[in-house]
Amino acid sequence: MRIGIISGVIGLFVTLSVHAQKSDSIKSMLLPDVVVTESYQQRQAKKSALTVEVVEQEFLRKHFTGNFMQAMENIPGVQAMDIGSGFSKPMIRGMGFNRIAVLENGIKQEGQQWGADHGLELDAFNIGAVNVLKGPSSLLYGSDAMGGVIDITSPLIPSVDMLFGDVTLLGKSVNGTLAGSLMLGLKKNAWYAQIRYSEQHFGDYRIPADTIVYLTQKMPVYGRKLKNTAGIERNIGLFAQYQRKGYRADYSVSNVYQKTGFFPGAHGVPDASRVEDDGNSRNIELPYSKVNHLKVTTHQQYAWEKLILSGDLGFQNNHREEWSAFHTHYGSQPVPEKNPDKELAFDLNTYSASVKARIIGSSSWEHTLGW
Repeated sequence: MRIGIISGVIGLFVTLSVHAQKSDSIKSMLLPDVVVTESYQQRQAKKSALTVEVVEQEFLRKHFTGNFMQAMENIPGVQAMDIGSGFSKPMIRGMGFNRIAVLENGIKQEGQQWGADHGLELDAFNIGAVNVLKGPSSLLYGSDAMGGVIDITSPLIPSVDMLFGDVTLLGKSVNGTLAGSLMLGLKKNAWYAQIRYSEQHFGDYRIPADTIVYLTQKMPVYGRKLKNTAGIERNIGLFAQYQRKGYRADYSVSNVYQKTGFFPGAHGVPDASRVEDDGNSRNIELPYSKVNHLKVTTHQQYAWEKLILSGDLGFQNNHREEWSAFHTHYGSQPVPEKNPDKELAFDLNTYSASVKARIIGSSSWEHTLGW
């Protein structure tokens, strides 16, 4: 009797399971739409044998802080080496200085050969898109690209004729930053032109400490503000492009000016009297540095069906000065008669030229020749 009941229960369970499976298999379900989008730059990056990250303007605006490298730090493998209030140096996978190449419109940025306290002289507001190449790229970009390349490309060109503009404002509480940028652009037939002016003012930097140690000596930090770390930055840039059929020509002129103070408690011979609060958190006194970077570039390109010829020419002048009261470093020596407070001055002129030919054989390979 028990065996019969158990068999009947098992048979009923199997029957119900079969009916359930049949009813589920014929049930209709409506799935939501799936939209797949991809930009041209992202598609080109997938074809490259190198590890390439494509950063577009939306990403830069989302992470923008007024400092270009601090925004790029949100990309895995990319770091920003802070060298002062508002200034940073690029690093890719732990490599920096002369192992990283930074390009803007095809020309490598030259700023005193990446000294320990020399940052990027670029307008952080005037960046359209960035390609980050991780890993050795020396063959295409020179020996400076052993650790990678940060390639800043030209702004996106509107597809229709129009006159437009853009205003960007920025504020930060940690050092009282007030910044703004104004851009005007015009697209007319085969021509496109854009001009941008940016300016930043910031005050003394706040830190969560009352003292610091410099050369084994404890230095006070009054009001938890680093005295004389205020600064100013003024940038102006002009970009123009002519494009008709297979020919394209880009022209760019930019000038970047930066002036920022040094904390006197960590400069020269330690002296606690130099760090006393002067009551003004936005003035710039000795010691300080100022940099002016002028850059003129042009990119010429002609494309046939499977051949692209291109050339880049550039000139850069990088002028940097550091000023400090003479006795802060050399207390026992006589004061020079001429410019005694000019600690150092660098003046670097760089001329750049490159020619490339890309031969696109098929969708799976291409050759690049260059000088």
